[in-house]
Amino acid sequence: MKLKQVVPWIVVAVIVVFVLSTWLTKPYSSIQLLDANTKTGRQHIVIYTLSKCFSHRKKLTGNDPYKLYLYANDPDGIKSLLFFVNGKQVKTLFEPGETFEEEFNGLTKYGLHTYKMIVEDNLGNRSTAEAYINISVPGGVSI
Repeated sequence: MKLKQVVPWIVVAVIVVFVLSTWLTKPYSSIQLLDANTKTGRQHIVIYTLSKCFSHRKKLTGNDPYKLYLYANDPDGIKSLLFFVNGKQVKTLFEPGETFEEEFNGLTKYGLHTYKMIVEDNLGNRSTAEAYINISVPGGVSI
């Protein structure tokens, strides 16, 4: 192989390693709709990666109350955790440590509700998890 053919592959490999090492040092954070099928704790890495790439949306029927499952984990320890509902900070039961998990009662008023969690580990790395829930007229809730 000629040097001109090898150099682009080396550049791509370096970029991929840099991006993966940067992404993997961030704290793990997720917000999920809590139901009978919700797997608590860490999700499979593929599902977690997809949740960071695509907006979290599901459709539900009925206008029953719902809960969200908040989860954060970092082996370096979680230094801070901020949780926002519709842009306003909401108190959680967070205490510094390696893992945080909590169930949160979602808002049931009609309209779009945004939920955002910002997690920072002891090394200063940050991650964000978001969920958008639209409460429609009687008969439907969608994420």
